[in-house]
This record gives sequence, structure tokens and C-alpha cells, in this order.
Amino acid sequence: AKAYNNLGVAIKEDGDIDEALRLYKKALLVCPNYTEALTNMALIFKDKGDTKQAISTYHQALRINPHSAEARHLLASLKGQTPKSAPRDYVEVLFDRYASKFDVSLVAHLDYTVPKLLKDAIIHQIQNKSLGSVLDIGCGTGLVGQEVRRYSQRLEGVDVSSKMLMQAQSKDIY
Repeated sequence: AKAYNNLGVAIKEDGDIDEALRLYKKALLVCPNYTEALTNMALIFKDKGDTKQAISTYHQALRINPHSAEARHLLASLKGQTPKSAPRDYVEVLFDRYASKFDVSLVAHLDYTVPKLLKDAIIHQIQNKSLGSVLDIGCGTGLVGQEVRRYSQRLEGVDVSSKMLMQAQSKDIY
């Protein structure tokens, strides 16, 4: 079941959502209570604009695992309910899944320049003096850390996503 589900995730990333859906269904034939496959199916239904089927599939996942933060959060959003914040478990899983392609998506595809702009604004205010100790909360893959490192006496990064932190560690920023 896990192999079918993981293959479905990879196929979906390549853009073939119908084949991914077929693989998630195969995963459920092997293991009918596999909530991750159900959640992935619901995401496809949502992407296809089939909100009714997405909601039904999230309900099915929650009957099996009522503690699934991802299913609860995404179901609420489909129903138009806006929580004050996303559950930590959901955010952690979301960014863990996204970590390996985060930099390419933001910097290369979206021309994300906020870290450089932020660094420029801060450095202008301190007139190129040292920032001293810097705590980068929600550091992700270290995009801000890369910009401010040379101005910091000490730089620490924290994030809820262990895989984002692994990406930052591979750059030797923190």
C-alpha cells in the first residue's frame, strides 16, 4: 500500500493526476484503512474541482483516523471554515514534503527576493555594523540566513519542519 501511495505521489508531481488517483485506489485495495492514500485522493478530487467527493473522502479518512490534522484542516478549508492557524502537525508535514523543492520553487520559479530585501533594509538601518546574535525563527531552508550570515556574530535557525532544517544544514548556514 505504501509503495502504491508513494508512486502515486511521484506520478502526481509529474502531472498525471488520473494515474496517481488509480495508484491511490490500488493502495486502498491492499490496505483499506490507509488514511494517507485517502488524503491524497481527496487532494486530487479538490484539484479536479470535485469538492463534494473531496469532502466525502476526507470524512472517510477521519472516520479511520479522527486525529489526522491534515484531513481535519483541509476538510475545514473546503467547507469554508477558517481557523486562526493551521495545526502544527499539518504545517510540519506540509513543509517536510516541500523541503526538497522549496528553494527552486520560491527562488527560481517565483523570483522570491524577500530575504535579500529584508537583509538590505536591516543593513541600511544598522549602517553595515554587526547584527550580533540572530535567531531566524521559521528559518526553513535558510534563505534569510544565507543573506544575514556575514553580518551576524552568531546565527541560529529554528523551524517546525525537520526536513527544511536538513536542507539548511546542508548549506552550513546555522
